[in-house]
Amino acid sequence: MAKSAPDIETDPFGIVDESYIIEGGAKVLIYGDPGSGKTTLACTFPDPLVADYERGLMSVRKMGGVLRLPKSPKLTLSTVLRHQAALATIKTELKQKTPRFKTVVVDSLNSLQGVYKKNVITEFPNADRNFGTNLTQPDYLKLMDDFLGQIEEYLNLPCNVVFIATTKSREWEDDKKQPKFVGKETAIEIMRVVDLVGYCFTRTEGSKTGYYVNFKDSEKHAGKDRFSIAADGDIISHYNNIFGL
Repeated sequence: MAKSAPDIETDPFGIVDESYIIEGGAKVLIYGDPGSGKTTLACTFPDPLVADYERGLMSVRKMGGVLRLPKSPKLTLSTVLRHQAALATIKTELKQKTPRFKTVVVDSLNSLQGVYKKNVITEFPNADRNFGTNLTQPDYLKLMDDFLGQIEEYLNLPCNVVFIATTKSREWEDDKKQPKFVGKETAIEIMRVVDLVGYCFTRTEGSKTGYYVNFKDSEKHAGKDRFSIAADGDIISHYNNIFGL
C-alpha cells in the first residue's frame, strides 16, 4: 500500500529545498582589498540596509534606495550602545508585515570587531597590557566570544546578510588570500558559519577596470559555496550574476 502524503499542517518535519535560502536568507562574507567593489556588490543584493560602522559608502551614494543605520551621515555605529540599538531597530523592522529592506549589509566586520576590541580594553582597564592597547590572552578570548556573539545575532536575522571584510596582508607572495580579523581562529570560525565566502578583486582590460568575485576555494584565495548556487570561476560583481538571475 502506498504511503499517504503527510498533512502539511501537522507534519513536524521540513524539507530542505530552495525555500531554505529564500525564507532564511543567504548569509554571505565578501572580502578583498580597498577599492575592489565589496560595498557596491553588497548593495546590489535586494533592498539593502547598511549597518555602517566606518562611513565607507561613497561608492554607493548614487545607486538609490540604499538605507543606512545610523540615520545621521555624521555618525557611525562606533560604540557598543549604537551597535546594539541598530540591531534592535533592525529586528523590530523585520517583524513588520512588509519590512523596508530584504538585505542587511554589515560594513564592515573589521570595524565591528574594533568596536568590541575597544570595549574589552575599556571594560578591563587594569589588565597588564603592553603599550595600553595590546591585548592579553584573556582579552583575546573575551573579544572572540563577544564578536562571534554579535555575528550570530546577524546570522539569526530572517533576511539576507552580507558581511564585508578586508584582506589579510600576505607575508609571502604565494600565501593564500583570506579575510583579516584579530585572532588566529576568528576568520576560520566566521567562514564556518556563513553560506558563501567570496573574494572580490579588480581586473583591468585596456582602459576599463572590471569588478569580480570568486566563491571557489583555491590555493590562491579562501572561498566557500555551501549551496552550490554561485557560478563557477570569476563572476562579474552583481547579485543577479551570483544567483543566476
